[in-house]
Amino acid sequence: QITDFIERNLNNADALKEVISFFIMVEERGEAALYLDRFRRFPASDPEVKKFDGMIAEYDGKIREAIAFYESSFKGNPSDLTTIRYLGNLYVKQKMWDKAIKHYRRALDFHPNEPDLLERAGTLLVSCPVLDLRDYKAARDFSERAFIHTGSPPEVLISSAYSLAEAYIALGDKKNAVSFMNIAVSLARNQNAPKEYIAELEKKLKVFSSLK
Repeated sequence: QITDFIERNLNNADALKEVISFFIMVEERGEAALYLDRFRRFPASDPEVKKFDGMIAEYDGKIREAIAFYESSFKGNPSDLTTIRYLGNLYVKQKMWDKAIKHYRRALDFHPNEPDLLERAGTLLVSCPVLDLRDYKAARDFSERAFIHTGSPPEVLISSAYSLAEAYIALGDKKNAVSFMNIAVSLARNQNAPKEYIAELEKKLKVFSSLK
């Protein structure tokens, strides 16, 4: 029972964090705010408080406020993976490309071998709509590190292989571009990815294969 758990752990900071997260996820923002107020009393809680403030603001659709809270939380504790991911996702959703790229680069200073962060950095650097922000060599390097990481889940492997192919074709290496696009197609098929996505990969493979 969640009520019993809360009553037993009102003075336990770690338990309160779990309680706040639970109420945010089930969209009980009032309850989340109630326990967040209690959590604010604990020493050194500020980055965590800002993270939860950001989560509540995001669930309420207050995106600018959420970004500001996440940024404050990240500044206070730049190693928190939850904050890193939430802030990065919002930057991308809001098409804040420069901030997104700088954010993932900064996050990788603290988590240099985190597969999803490597993949996101590589994908952004190879496909950013703002061409001046692209960096194909860095995209290749980040994507390769994500691809060879033994802990990469299938979706990271597919995306990093796709980004590797895009980086190689931009760098004039058709052989590796076609090779990694073939890998991306094969992985996507094996994972029963959406048909539209597989079709997109197959179309790109055909384009790359036809280049001289």
